Amino acid sequence: MLLATVDGFEVAAVLEEQDRASMRRLAAMTSSILSIGIAMFREIGTGGQRLLTLEGEHNNILIFIVQNVKSELVLTLVSAENEPLGQLFWLIRKLSSEITEICNKATEN
Repeated sequence: MLLATVDGFEVAAVLEEQDRASMRRLAAMTSSILSIGIAMFREIGTGGQRLLTLEGEHNNILIFIVQNVKSELVLTLVSAENEPLGQLFWLIRKLSSEITEICNKATEN
């Protein structure tokens, strides 16, 4: 998992067998692909983007915009190909809610 700013800066990460430079690159790539998705949704006029799903040969990547925080954050989740997507969708939304709650409490103090 990777939590980053919308403009591609890592905030926190839990990645197996990854070094710090790899986390920075993943945060930057997440920002780029998110920008493309936002432009696509804008082009077809369907409202805001919330979740991108990338299905790979061995892994899936979910990119979720954490909403209702002062500065937009993006939560990226990498999972094995055999993980049920429904459970991953539930997990990423639950994590997003918890992150929102933590961020909003921090700004109150």
